[in-house]
Amino acid sequence: MPSKMPRFNYRTAGILIVDGRVLAHSDPSSSTPHWALPGGHPELDETSADALRREFAEELAVDIRIRRLVWVTEVFGGDEDGRFHEIALYYEVELPAGSRLAAHDGPFRGDGHDSAHLVFRWLPLDGLDQVRLLPSFLVQNLRALPDRLTHLVHVDPA
Repeated sequence: MPSKMPRFNYRTAGILIVDGRVLAHSDPSSSTPHWALPGGHPELDETSADALRREFAEELAVDIRIRRLVWVTEVFGGDEDGRFHEIALYYEVELPAGSRLAAHDGPFRGDGHDSAHLVFRWLPLDGLDQVRLLPSFLVQNLRALPDRLTHLVHVDPA
């Protein structure tokens, strides 16, 4: 049987931490269910920060504020779909004043027009090792964000 084609992915993601919890999403229809930080793929001629604002608006109907770029990552791995290589930019973001997004307790669907397939949840930072959060470097590194921009190269086990 021939090997599957490797995939390359460029992604931007938001680190939204409120009250010791980080916002994550999952696609229940995925062949490899896991949690990830919200975000998406920048479009041609769109900056990563603009793409992140757009994705939060589309999926959660919220206008986030970008605080700073935290990580530039190169993640390598593989799954039943084949090998992958992902370049991702992770931004620390915050909610606008008065947002009710942090009030959710338990899984919820997004309020935006582009989130029907996603389930969101606030994951406690001290319990991240109890869920499948990808890329896996996030499990330890979200508990203490670096104070300056950091480049990470990470291999996720299959």
